[in-house]
Amino acid sequence: MKVKHNVLKTTQIAMAIGCAAVLAPGAAFAVSPSNVTGRWSATANTSSVVLRITQASNGSISGTFQDFTFPQATNPVTGFYSPVTRRLVFIRLVNGVPTQAYEATVSVDGSDLGGSFNSLNTSGGASSKGVDFNFNARKLSDTP
Repeated sequence: MKVKHNVLKTTQIAMAIGCAAVLAPGAAFAVSPSNVTGRWSATANTSSVVLRITQASNGSISGTFQDFTFPQATNPVTGFYSPVTRRLVFIRLVNGVPTQAYEATVSVDGSDLGGSFNSLNTSGGASSKGVDFNFNARKLSDTP
């Protein structure tokens, strides 16, 4: 009877330690980055860009998209970030006209973006070769 009691007690202790390890803060559930404000070094298809984002408290974002490849211009962006889903969406405007629509997932630690963009017209890069392109970025700083 004593051996059976010790085995049961050992099993209970092992289960308690296992549950504590799984439910320890940060071990089981990653905290999503709450804000994407910052300066990001990005690649949009084959273009090298700098994306500067300022996020409002309601999740809306604004900023600039500086393209160093083509057409070497800085354009405004506007969109939204959802910390719950870690999803970022924004539109790039050229002369006030939407030309590209971006969607990305923010990494758990908030240091990277990965996604794609759609060219909405020829000004945004749409051609018979395609309208969907890769997009990724790495955060350079927390200030735009």
